[in-house]
Amino acid sequence: MSPDCADGVCKDSPPDPKEMFPDLEVLPRPEPNPAMQDDHEAWLKEYDQWYTLRCPCGRGYFCREHGSWISKDDVSSGIAAAADEQKKGSCPGYHYGGYNDITSYIGERDALVR
Repeated sequence: MSPDCADGVCKDSPPDPKEMFPDLEVLPRPEPNPAMQDDHEAWLKEYDQWYTLRCPCGRGYFCREHGSWISKDDVSSGIAAAADEQKKGSCPGYHYGGYNDITSYIGERDALVR
């Protein structure tokens, strides 16, 4: 810990991104491709039903990135982040497995058919 942070309060302030990247233009989230609009709306309705689901202990949940279940054991052992700490890329490694030899993709929350 640096001496500036010894009292638990850092005196360093992060650089202003606008100063670092003056030409950076932040755009709003893009809307889905119009051809996929119906699929996107169906996904949003499903997401509203499952994104808050937790196991009774409060630690198991559906990940936001894949929609796959993360067990309380994965969270307790450190394999996965807790639901409120989840960031892109923080899912267990098996959520990022390859799809070699898969003939049909049903959905992350369902099954992969080989």
